[in-house]
Amino acid sequence: MRELEDVTVTSGEQTTFECELSKAGQIMTWVKDNETLYADDSIDIQSVGRTHRLVIKQTNSQDVGKYSAVCDNLCTTAALFVLGKSTVSSFAGTTSSSAVGERLRDALCPSAIGFNSVIPRAQSFVIVT
Repeated sequence: MRELEDVTVTSGEQTTFECELSKAGQIMTWVKDNETLYADDSIDIQSVGRTHRLVIKQTNSQDVGKYSAVCDNLCTTAALFVLGKSTVSSFAGTTSSSAVGERLRDALCPSAIGFNSVIPRAQSFVIVT
């Protein structure tokens, strides 16, 4: 499985998470913060061959979180960061951008989510204050 990668976007932009499985025809379940996602007016779920995509058409601050692609006992997880004050406001009281980043990373990427998984830690991100 090719794993998901963390994504940072500006509010209003389209966001795409993509992963690839070793064989075609498998069913992928998309999850945000432990809740299953379904295609609707704001989310498109695509599957072509071995490639699976989750597309958020107009990303906003409510989309910030941990996204997982789950297939059988395989799981890959990545974080979505949306630029703007709303990203930082949920971590009020934190004094440095480094501390904000660490708290944001830890909140979005816990060490385990209940099934066999590989959960990457956030490598880098941008916070606008």
